[in-house]
Amino acid sequence: MTDEEIRINLLDAFVNGTDTSANLFCFITYYLCHNPKVKQRVLDEIDKYFPSITPNKITNENLFKLKFCEAVIMETNRLTPAVNSITRYSTDTCEIAGYKWKKDQYFSINIISLHLHEDYWDNPEIFNPDRFYHNTEINNDIIDIADTIISKNKFSYTIFGGGLRICSGRKLAMIELLSLMTLVYGNYNFELSNMDEDLKIKSAAITACQELKDLATIMITIATTEIAMLLLLLLLLLLLLQEPIQLHMPSVDEQYVPILQHPPYLSPHAVEPNGQHILLSWQSSSQHPLPHLLEPLGQHILPD
Repeated sequence: MTDEEIRINLLDAFVNGTDTSANLFCFITYYLCHNPKVKQRVLDEIDKYFPSITPNKITNENLFKLKFCEAVIMETNRLTPAVNSITRYSTDTCEIAGYKWKKDQYFSINIISLHLHEDYWDNPEIFNPDRFYHNTEINNDIIDIADTIISKNKFSYTIFGGGLRICSGRKLAMIELLSLMTLVYGNYNFELSNMDEDLKIKSAAITACQELKDLATIMITIATTEIAMLLLLLLLLLLLLQEPIQLHMPSVDEQYVPILQHPPYLSPHAVEPNGQHILLSWQSSSQHPLPHLLEPLGQHILPD
């Protein structure tokens, strides 16, 4: 291969092997949040086949059973395809749609238009995974997209292309997304911070999800500045403290959660957001001369 061909192949592996799956998972999250009944079916299916989820328990055999999750992935890719166009090259003169084309012509296929065309899809703008589900539930393998399309023309669903040059990584992409859905939705519940906010999409080489803000109900989102402050405080404590002290960051309601003892450790349940505040507290049996170090940060040391 030439240097140019090597460069293109490497770029294709990076872009189509990572960004597409990452953005598609964001779109899956968006549609599931706006379709709670569909989301519940996803959770029920994951709980059924993965009652206790750990990464080493996810196998191909188990993933093959998640047929409704597969249908959700396919329907999401129909509405918001991560790859929004496919380019083809004519090696000879040809006639397409009544037009004659010369040799060496490039053709760009508009995937989004195909996926929303009323000639091929019933209610094309509606998120409905069942249009794929009943045609895949009896299979015992990861589906091959080209063979399971419920449409008048299977090439109306072309996220992976078709023919001899169909994407060789299509099954790997499905395995990645199913594994991600299993690990994430098997442990966390997501909600959109603003249900009325429109989905923001940037379409370039791929369809990118912009500014989608998810809130895991059992996780805590902390602003970057607050994380930096927290890390600085922990560093100061580890370097200077010989004994535990009582430290807190004041909040509106002055409620604090004990999280540090001697030897120091951090509990995952100890950081609680209160508006724009983070509540921290360390228990101690003695005072320590640290106020002058923390004053620039706006923190306070309270004596016992």
